Amino acid sequence: MHNKKPSNDKSATTVRTRKIIKSSIAHELNTPLTYIKGNLELLKIELNGCSSRKTEEYIKAIQEGLERIAETVDVIKHVYSTAGDENIQNDSIE
Repeated sequence: MHNKKPSNDKSATTVRTRKIIKSSIAHELNTPLTYIKGNLELLKIELNGCSSRKTEEYIKAIQEGLERIAETVDVIKHVYSTAGDENIQNDSIE
């Protein structure tokens, strides 16, 4: 006999929803970040040390911005991975 409690169904749905959101965040934000990082590296290779000080400052600012966005994405993914775990466990007990 399988007597699933509704709270277990709700917990499973919540976990699936969080996984979908997490993977969407990873894809929708990391993919363009990867393109930007790659193109920035190509730009640096193309310039081959022949860029002005101002251009180097712009490149550094872009790199720092990309790192901050990547860190924020990681935090968001972590939050979606762990958020509500206590509630899910409590729901399962009922």
